[in-house]
Amino acid sequence: MGKVTFAGVKVPQGTFSVIDGNPAEVSIDPVTITQTEGDAGILNYTYTISRIGNPLLNNVNLKGNLTYVVTGSGANPALATDFIGDSFPSGTVSFEKYEETKSLVIAVKNDNVIESDKEFTITLSAGVNTTISLTAGAATGTIVNNDASLAISPTNITQTEDTITWTYTVTKTGVVPFTTTINWAVTGSGTNPATASDFIGNALPNGLLSFSSVETTKQIVISVNADTVIENDKEFTVTLSGVSPTNVAVTTSTATGVISNDDATLAISPTSIVQDEGDSGTTTYTYTVTKTGVVPFTTTVDWAVTGSGGNPATASDFVGSVLPSGSLSFSSVETTKQIVVNVAGDVNYEADQEFTVTLSNVSPGTVTLTTATATGTITEDDAEQFNITLSSSTNNYNLRTAVDNLGYSGVGPAIVNVTVNGGVIIGSANNSTYAFDTGTFPATSTINITNNGRIQGAGGAGGGANGGGGADGGPALRVQYATSVTNNSEIWSGGGGGRAGSGNSTNTKTQSTNNKRELRPIPSSNTQYTITEQPTMDTGPIQDPDVNQL
Repeated sequence: MGKVTFAGVKVPQGTFSVIDGNPAEVSIDPVTITQTEGDAGILNYTYTISRIGNPLLNNVNLKGNLTYVVTGSGANPALATDFIGDSFPSGTVSFEKYEETKSLVIAVKNDNVIESDKEFTITLSAGVNTTISLTAGAATGTIVNNDASLAISPTNITQTEDTITWTYTVTKTGVVPFTTTINWAVTGSGTNPATASDFIGNALPNGLLSFSSVETTKQIVISVNADTVIENDKEFTVTLSGVSPTNVAVTTSTATGVISNDDATLAISPTSIVQDEGDSGTTTYTYTVTKTGVVPFTTTVDWAVTGSGGNPATASDFVGSVLPSGSLSFSSVETTKQIVVNVAGDVNYEADQEFTVTLSNVSPGTVTLTTATATGTITEDDAEQFNITLSSSTNNYNLRTAVDNLGYSGVGPAIVNVTVNGGVIIGSANNSTYAFDTGTFPATSTINITNNGRIQGAGGAGGGANGGGGADGGPALRVQYATSVTNNSEIWSGGGGGRAGSGNSTNTKTQSTNNKRELRPIPSSNTQYTITEQPTMDTGPIQDPDVNQL
């Protein structure tokens, strides 16, 4: 083989690069687009496809291409009919030399069909001189539905029946290029359903709403019958139905209404009053009767006091010695009335007493008595008294003032309420003699004394000067210790008649210790004494330290 020579040809001097044909990497941006569809025409989703060349090899100077295809994706995939030509878009994207970006436009058809938002995906595939990016080789698009819908609001209205009207608003969203209509109707619902008689015209309301293409709201007005019937709250439901055109969605189709009963009621308050009765004059117990609700005419109610509780008050506890009663009358605009119960003060010691004020006979009968009774307690504020119960035939007992001060401050010795079962009382308070004649033996008699009083058997005559025996004193009182005497009671004995002397007239008289007893109350001891006289007087000797003062 011969040698080739180039005569007269200049060969360039320097370094030459050989162009590498490796493909460029292609990506799509943005990776997602979300748009709201219109009611007509086309909605474009525009993406950018870029190819990135090798900066060392500069391989974007070559022609290249790729392919793409659109498919439905997500929870509600787009359909072929959502795109122009009723088919999923697909095709080829070509790059000229040195061209780095291309636009890809996906055309979506607008419509007025009631449907959910939809999604599609664009997938790229490598072609000539291209490879697909591993991180940006696909993109999505979301078609947000904008078609019209209707909704009722508020979903609940609660009012008193005298409000008369319940007003609901139906709102249209989205665009409807022609008239939209929808029916509405009221039905009873809930635990206590409203009935036809609860509404004006004595019929369950219903109707039709009509929206022009530019109207967005309509109102439903429900008219309720006000009445004076005592009844439970009632409920009804408003329901939308039969929308036209049918491709308008009814997103909130029901709302409720509660007719709250506002009929009048009466109630007494406070439900309890506790007060001291006082020693004289009048103590007032004041109660208030309150009317709620509307009554367009006069309302009346009776009231009466009765004794109640463990120790019922009686007529004598009230002013006028009668159990109080009366009637209240409310005009249409009056809301409160007072009941004043006048309790009579006294100085009698007695247990706390109770009474009840009762409302009744309300007129008109449709007015409810929600709180019909209240109580009053008459608290005892008098000095304590001691109850001594005696069993006696005809015998005399002497009450005298104690030598030492055993009484409360400001309380003098006194006796009150001497009661003899079947007997006759003779005498008066303090240092007096009382004759008890019960007619039976033994029998019960009661003496109430203050803290300073004493009760004792009558003393007998003294003994004779020359030793003659004196007369025995009055009958002794036998104390039933186990059940009768408690709480610091003092028991005294002595004061009987003198006994026979042993010498002459100068002999000292002796005292019998078994014929007299004395009881005196002790301060701060709420004691009940029970003493029973028996036929025999044998009580045993008890020394009386206070004998010389009796």
